[in-house]
Amino acid sequence: KMVLILFLSMTWYSRSPNLTKTIGTMKHIILYLAVLISSASNIRAQQLIIPVSENGLWGAIDQHGNWRIEPSFTGMKEFFSGVAMAKTETGWCYVNTEGTIISRDKAYLCQHDFSEGMARVQENKRWGFIGVSGNYVIEPRFEGARDFSEGLAAVQANGRWGYIDASGAWVIEPSLRKAWDFYCGIAIVMADEVKQYMNRHGEILPNPDHYEVHRAFRDDFAPVRKRDLWGFV
Repeated sequence: KMVLILFLSMTWYSRSPNLTKTIGTMKHIILYLAVLISSASNIRAQQLIIPVSENGLWGAIDQHGNWRIEPSFTGMKEFFSGVAMAKTETGWCYVNTEGTIISRDKAYLCQHDFSEGMARVQENKRWGFIGVSGNYVIEPRFEGARDFSEGLAAVQANGRWGYIDASGAWVIEPSLRKAWDFYCGIAIVMADEVKQYMNRHGEILPNPDHYEVHRAFRDDFAPVRKRDLWGFV
């Protein structure tokens, strides 16, 4: 839906003789599209901090087009939980909406976006989670980790996957071969060779129809396949 809105809007404006007067500079075009994205996602405009590029360097503007972060980075990604990944000459870092590099002088690698107020980071071949201050909220002790989703994160210990909460406590003990994120209270997991659906209590959902699990739930439904046909559960 969001892509369709953007496409229709760009088509309409491209036919307007007042395009340059209405939007002006490229920075304002980016801002205009970002506001459309915000509307489609039900995000309040006053919360927008938008990464933009000027003269080959990246910074961020607010909904009025004013610089919140002056362009000084060679790359910048979208903000999540008030933090974005930004690239400097020495590599990627985490920067907040005030332009402060929260990962400065930290030993961990900045590789993944924030999700639900935390980001998974790696240090000395172990994974942990940092908060928006840039400090650890869950120390690096896991062999693998995925992002937090619906309050839980899949992590690996002793070769097996389970789920922890935001305090780092086990909610589902590590007994799975593989585990993915929770959506609609259900995650795709592999206890053996077959993908299955699991709820937040660690219970495998029954599958009397013997369908194949391929995709996560969205809006309380998930597409599944049986032989060559697709349906929804």
